[in-house]
Amino acid sequence: MRFSSLFVAPVLSIAPLLVLATADTGDIHGPICSWHLDPTTTMTIQWVEKAHTTIPQERWWEAVSGFGYGDDDDTTVLDMQDKYQRLYIRTEFEGKDLPTVAQIDPTGAWTAKAQIDKAEYEFNVRFDFKEGNLSGDITQLGGQPKAFEGGYIGGETVHFQSTYTLLTKEYTIEIAAKRKDEVTLEGEWRALNKEGEEKAKDKVVFTKIETEEEKKKREAMTDEEKKKAEEERKKEAAKVADPDKFQIQLRVRYDDGFIAYLNGEEIQRAGIGSGRGKDAKDIANHDADKEETFTIDKKFNRLLKPGKNILAFEGHNRSIDSSDFTLDPKLWVKVDKKEHKYLDGKNKWQFFLGEPAANWTTSEIRSKPLPTATSGVEPYELRFGKRGAPVSLPHRAVSEVLEFADTRNVIHRVILKGLEPDTGYAFEISEPNSTRRLKGKKFFFKTAPTRLGDGVTFVTGGDMYHKRDLLDAMNREAAEHNPLFALLGGDLAYANGKDAHLWYDWIDSWHDWCETSGDYMIPMIVAIGNHECSKQIDSVKEEDLKDFKPEEHAKFFYSLFPLPEGKSSYAVDFADYMSIICLDSNHTQRPEDQVPWLKAALRDRSKMPNLFTCYHRPTFGTLVKDDEKEVREHFVPLFDQYGVDAAFENDHHLYKRTMPIKGGEIHKDGTIYIGDGSWGVNLRDVPWEKTNKLDYLVRAAKENHLIRVQVLPDRQQYDAFNGSGTRLDSYARFR
Repeated sequence: MRFSSLFVAPVLSIAPLLVLATADTGDIHGPICSWHLDPTTTMTIQWVEKAHTTIPQERWWEAVSGFGYGDDDDTTVLDMQDKYQRLYIRTEFEGKDLPTVAQIDPTGAWTAKAQIDKAEYEFNVRFDFKEGNLSGDITQLGGQPKAFEGGYIGGETVHFQSTYTLLTKEYTIEIAAKRKDEVTLEGEWRALNKEGEEKAKDKVVFTKIETEEEKKKREAMTDEEKKKAEEERKKEAAKVADPDKFQIQLRVRYDDGFIAYLNGEEIQRAGIGSGRGKDAKDIANHDADKEETFTIDKKFNRLLKPGKNILAFEGHNRSIDSSDFTLDPKLWVKVDKKEHKYLDGKNKWQFFLGEPAANWTTSEIRSKPLPTATSGVEPYELRFGKRGAPVSLPHRAVSEVLEFADTRNVIHRVILKGLEPDTGYAFEISEPNSTRRLKGKKFFFKTAPTRLGDGVTFVTGGDMYHKRDLLDAMNREAAEHNPLFALLGGDLAYANGKDAHLWYDWIDSWHDWCETSGDYMIPMIVAIGNHECSKQIDSVKEEDLKDFKPEEHAKFFYSLFPLPEGKSSYAVDFADYMSIICLDSNHTQRPEDQVPWLKAALRDRSKMPNLFTCYHRPTFGTLVKDDEKEVREHFVPLFDQYGVDAAFENDHHLYKRTMPIKGGEIHKDGTIYIGDGSWGVNLRDVPWEKTNKLDYLVRAAKENHLIRVQVLPDRQQYDAFNGSGTRLDSYARFR
């Protein structure tokens, strides 16, 4: 008998750059089993290991945003606890689609008239604008010049502030005045007390001081000449983002505080009382349980430039021994009613552990990509053999070490081939460089038979995980039926392409509860759903389809499951008695693009006595949500043509079963559409006012359920059960 196993290319050791700690039981999720190849002779076994890495300080690295540790929802997990209390990150981005304006240059002397308490006051003002920096002074008639305490040009508007005594009290005076014409600025002043409270405001008008010759020349110009001069000014002036026409938003998950900088200037802080870097004080205790939106003061809009910009953050933990830390920022800019997602949470950032140079928010910095998660990770050894054989576990395989998407954790995978059909096997997994068995036990699986014999049983369902106790209950119920395998129709962990910790829970629950009464692990065959995705292909414009990458937008699904040819549509054949075809209902593949493959797959299996399909979105549902029209348009005619027995549908969070349907009509030789996905999720109400009008619908119920399918020599038996084992529906289809 010939056995084959996967071999792993040598792993480059880069310690001390990357150090892996010994895996404890809590650091391993799984193992679980799955089928994507011949189920009579193969078995895929895999588990996820949470890698613990130490990254040296005093060096800039780059990685995908979502930095942190301790709470299983961070994209880039860093070993900071007891080592670093702060993290510095920065990234460059392009300021695109910004409304622009010709920037004014107010350099020169001006007079200003301001209304103060119904009286008019006159001032002299001198502006000096060089290399993008505004300085100057203001003089009340009869007084001494006072230098600006801050100022900038925002497109066509001059902003500056100074401290002044008005009506015997000292105030900070803020002035904003917009260009009206070549010699006039009009705007508003406001007075703030020491607490920053606005105490007064009114109008202000600036008039440029001209020589007699300059005045005569200007007054002698015709309207046409003035128009041409203005056009020349706009042509020659620097084009800057118009700060009055957009709004900057930061959307941040953070624990415990942060300071944000745009092109070197602080624009927002949260959870930090005072100071920066190692001098930061009064750090709050704040949990990153949700994303928070910060609308940035418009006075900082001037910092955003068309072209290259740098956004930087320093993230602070309240204490160096804190159990968790998170810094996960996004940058959106709203122009009119349109939101531009400049940084949407999937971008690469440079990051630094330690204390960076003083100019870290603005300088050009070279960084290195973070070493791959698999670097330095040792493979495990898997020993296996027939269950109950005289020689225990005589065969050996080595795990292939793969990245679990971008989590910085790894998948260990072994694909066993050349197994005997309908045979029980035992295996155990040894930890690297150790004789210790993973989880201290043997595991068991069984291959599928090559003949139907007395029949085979499988369970199916989808939409699995909203609450762990409900997921556990349904997984226990699945095991009660001693199925050969489970066909899972999408929305498995509800991670939405971003929450890795939900996948760990989902794997743990399956590992803990999905064993038959004979201790055999239940293999799974999986289809993809919308909640596997951060972005679905049905939302992509036609011209952008070529750039859509399924492995990025459903990264956990595509990295965890070894899909044939890397696609979410595939077939699994059980010898010559049954075929399962998994399809993608508009998540990472369009239905129309799957038609050539599906047609060939069904044609090749047209004589298969038991032919099933599985996908996520229903096309003959209860109308609790819209039916998937593209599935009906592109898949259903092929189901009719090649005699698909049942299509297992999901997504709608209730139970349904139809009459056999062919050609859009009830037909004894048609396909039954059954399921609708409520394994372990919150339920929806059946819309009876709509459902009762559907002549093809036999049964609908607001119930969590799985469907037990018994493929028998004389019939297919379909029974739906809830988590307590109560039978909800039963249907027999005789040959």
